[in-house]
Amino acid sequence: MVVNLGLVFALLFALIGRISAQVYTLDDYRSLDFVELLVFDKVYVEIGSNIGPYVKRRLRKHLTSLSSNFQKVEVVDEVKQVLNRRSDQSTSENRILTVSLGNGTQSLEDIPSSELTTLPWESYTIVFKQHESNIFSLSANGLPLDPSIRKNISFNALAVNYGAIAGSYAVLELLGFAFLHPLEPYYPPELRFSRNTDFNNRSEIVFLETPYWPQRAFHLHTQHPLELTEVLQGHDIPQFGKHGAECREFSEYSTAYRRDQNLSFSSRHTANTSSTTTTPYCERWEDMLIDVDSFYEWSIANGLNMIEWLLLDNFKWGDELTTRFYRFKRLTQLGHQYSLLIGADVPIGNIQQHGWYMVNVRLPIQEQKQQIKDRIDWIFHSGFDFLTTESGLSEFTHPECDLMIDLFNTFASYINETWSRQSAVKVHCSTGQYCSDYLDPRNGDPMNFNFLPTFTHPGLGILPHTVQMYSFDDPTAGSYGNNNFTYMEDYLVFEGKLKKRNILYYGETSYWVNVDIDVPLFLPIYGQRRIKDLRKIAYRKNVENFHISGQMNFDSGWEYGYWLNDVVTARGSWNPHINSEKIELYRQCMNNIEDEGTTPFEQEEDRAGKRTKAQWKEKNCPPFSDEYDEYHSMLRIFSNIYGPKYALPLTDLITQLTKLQSNLLIHSYIRNRPNPNLKKLSGIAYLSGIDTWVELPRQLGLSFTQPDKVHLYESDDIDWPYVLELLQEMEEEFEKISEEFHLLLYTIQEDYNHQQQTTTLTRRSEEQFLLNQQAIDYLEEIIDSMQLLYLRTKQVHLLYQSNDADLSYESKRRKSLLQQSRDVIEEAKNIVQRREQYYRVPWQRIASWRENPTVYRFGYLWAVHSLYYWWRDQGIAETLTKTFKRHSPCYLNRMDSTEVAVGWGKYTLEWIRYFVTNYTPFASVFPLEIVNCLTPPSHEYQFPRDL
Repeated sequence: MVVNLGLVFALLFALIGRISAQVYTLDDYRSLDFVELLVFDKVYVEIGSNIGPYVKRRLRKHLTSLSSNFQKVEVVDEVKQVLNRRSDQSTSENRILTVSLGNGTQSLEDIPSSELTTLPWESYTIVFKQHESNIFSLSANGLPLDPSIRKNISFNALAVNYGAIAGSYAVLELLGFAFLHPLEPYYPPELRFSRNTDFNNRSEIVFLETPYWPQRAFHLHTQHPLELTEVLQGHDIPQFGKHGAECREFSEYSTAYRRDQNLSFSSRHTANTSSTTTTPYCERWEDMLIDVDSFYEWSIANGLNMIEWLLLDNFKWGDELTTRFYRFKRLTQLGHQYSLLIGADVPIGNIQQHGWYMVNVRLPIQEQKQQIKDRIDWIFHSGFDFLTTESGLSEFTHPECDLMIDLFNTFASYINETWSRQSAVKVHCSTGQYCSDYLDPRNGDPMNFNFLPTFTHPGLGILPHTVQMYSFDDPTAGSYGNNNFTYMEDYLVFEGKLKKRNILYYGETSYWVNVDIDVPLFLPIYGQRRIKDLRKIAYRKNVENFHISGQMNFDSGWEYGYWLNDVVTARGSWNPHINSEKIELYRQCMNNIEDEGTTPFEQEEDRAGKRTKAQWKEKNCPPFSDEYDEYHSMLRIFSNIYGPKYALPLTDLITQLTKLQSNLLIHSYIRNRPNPNLKKLSGIAYLSGIDTWVELPRQLGLSFTQPDKVHLYESDDIDWPYVLELLQEMEEEFEKISEEFHLLLYTIQEDYNHQQQTTTLTRRSEEQFLLNQQAIDYLEEIIDSMQLLYLRTKQVHLLYQSNDADLSYESKRRKSLLQQSRDVIEEAKNIVQRREQYYRVPWQRIASWRENPTVYRFGYLWAVHSLYYWWRDQGIAETLTKTFKRHSPCYLNRMDSTEVAVGWGKYTLEWIRYFVTNYTPFASVFPLEIVNCLTPPSHEYQFPRDL
């Protein structure tokens, strides 16, 4: 039960008013063991007016698409009439379900407004009743958006009721639907309702849901070439191309076509995904809009109420603002149909990666302030509801601190006072930037530049940011120059106790470029760590009485199982599973430790450093000692589509994998032994992708964006033996659990195949939980992604073995290991090619080498398509066998350095590279190879040809 006074009173009210009913939260109900599966012969649906006409059509389409020979689904004006008409026919063999959504006639009777209005804003109630032996009903209704976040927004949040819509999608989930991948709803083989033994003595079940955090947001980082980057920027594909009849060829493979035809992504024509097709690739903006629609729907189905993305622009694009203005209006209006607030991230002076920055910091300050106001006006006139921004000139550079504060104040005051909207700034975790004229009020030291919002207008909200899969107090092994992110947690709590400004925790569920999603690595630990952080903040908030409004999650791609991290994280912002008993235990544990002045644990001295008091609390004080139990419970939103027979084994396996990833990839334990040097022996560092812009800062002695490691050419390093031992442990453990995943898939497939043979012509038995191909497809994606994680570990282990000093005189053995590594890449290639057939958008959109609005010449999964990181490591390892050559850090560079930094220079630098490469002797040999740092080649790399 969520600790929320409104919910507590609502539950009491419900229990008093419904003596025969059992009251649940949906998460509690999902985790129960069910003993009866109700399948209905006829389903009648009414949809109330407070859901709005657009979502009404979406819900109608979802539900009626499941009509079949065995189950009739019909949308009617009033289901109450159906109940009245059928109540005297209880002896009928047909099992009937009526569904009333929003302010339908049955909902208004089952959920009186006097009961509903006792709940907090955005809450909803669902009532399941049994009227006769064969007649059942489901009703749902809720409350609109919280007034605190819908002040002066650009749509009528009372006419499109958030709680009614969210409750409607919860009803769909109770009937077997699931909203997992943001571009592909899961359709059950039939509408069904599972109930447990509690229902045997009751005629009614009540589900009562209220959000814990008032603001639950996702940020799509469209500075990266993601699934929705072009459409959210208001661009066609290609960005400046003329689009004729050939663009229609891809429409039949689009989300729109699949939705209209009720097809899963596995039903797509293979021409869409063939990597050898010569068809010119293009998509019209209008045809991609349906993918945004699907994402919005996923968002409210998973409990979000705010969506934003970062706006791009570049002086080379010309004047596209008129077209983009009207397209932004359509995008925002579409989000409003779901009662979602739609926001934009617009940098003030941050010029990196084509961000549409507001000001030229070289102009007089008054002109800069006017530029900010003009941009804000333009953004809000195009329909956006709130604005966030980025600090500095980049993540790692900044203007004068006084100027930054002045610009922040103009930004926040104009948005808050003139427009009466919300504003916020991202608080980055980059290191080494300080403001000597501004002292940190906590300790008197020069203020971290990223924390300057402390001195700004109180209307400027903050979003303290952590990166990658780490929780606040996980050891980060030097990522972004940090040992951990506890200082971000401390800053969040410090500002929260001041109670001056709005605060959202800003974690992430994937990392692009380099670290994980584009290798690819299957890392469900991302979702587990986000839940851990959210729960920690919630418990601290209750014990220490500070203010925080919720979270905004940084999102950067969905394929290869990363949608699972997003689902869990979104659900955790609605309900982080906090209970009053554990709050009190946590309070007592914290107080006891502080009173004693010491902690009852042994200090462990090693090269990784001492265990801190906070780490001991994290391990031993509730609620953190049960962190995997709560994650396990939240996974049921996915695993329950496999029914009671398989849900628990699948949930157990994913949870087991997250524990392995914590031990091996973050803490790098080997058989529970302490890590001798976590700075260079973090397991994730060896699986992550490495490219020029990781290697070059390292060689220049600068901090960089991921953990360091012992590199392939450093076999004389003191930690080399531990690397081999760690990689061997990782390979063995990931192989074992991959085999368990495969065995589960085989078992489920056998069951599914048997069902297909026995249920095509006759009605199945009541006890049998039906599977479908879409459920198999989702599980195959998980298994393929897990196999790629294992293969990546195996490949890296082989490469390190091949360069072991003990093999210096065994050239045959070295060559054998390198060949085995190539064989592993070939195996991975086959999996990737198969997975590309199942991407939820055309593979060219996200995995080809092509120009796009970002500074990158490729989609976010091009590195997966080409296995770029695997081949780059292979090329480095094979070169190390030749004593006369070693690659520079610029080897196989794929980035435009000045384009990334300042938005220009691509073609000039490309010409210089071409000239040096083709007309300078030995240009491919270090150090002349340094010219490749300037820009990538004009054409796509082909491997292994270009090694």
